[in-house]
Amino acid sequence: MAWSQSQTKLFRALLYCYPVEFRHEYGVEMEHVFASRLAHEPHWRLWLETCSDIAVSAISEHLSVLASDLKHELRALRAIPSFTAIVLLVTALGIGAAVSISSALSTLSFCARCPTLIRSISSISSHPILITLVSPARCLPTFPMCTIGNASAALFRASPCSCPGTRV
Repeated sequence: MAWSQSQTKLFRALLYCYPVEFRHEYGVEMEHVFASRLAHEPHWRLWLETCSDIAVSAISEHLSVLASDLKHELRALRAIPSFTAIVLLVTALGIGAAVSISSALSTLSFCARCPTLIRSISSISSHPILITLVSPARCLPTFPMCTIGNASAALFRASPCSCPGTRV
């Protein structure tokens, strides 16, 4: 009997793969069916069928819940077009900001390999934390991505790049 109870507890834990609403509506009945089948069928076959059924039906139930939620949200957004436009605008601005920040950080980490490309502008600005990237013309063939701050290059005396593999 203890073996049967531990298998029923394991099945109850597997029911957490289903969405909450589905589990509350059908969980008790599914548990009773599993317990009755456990008493009459070979354990290995029952577990094989149960695991394969849960793998397929749990995903199907989650997708149906997602589809109904999306339909509801689309109906709500269609009802208020001005709010929808604002939501789309804010989302587009957020994605654009995230991409530009990611690109700048990627370029910064790429350019940090050449120390002569990074110059502090503490002598010009009162904020010593501000840093600009200067791409001397001699470094551009080696670091084609280091083009941030070319407009600020006039503020600095462009020194020869000492990066490995750079032609001077």
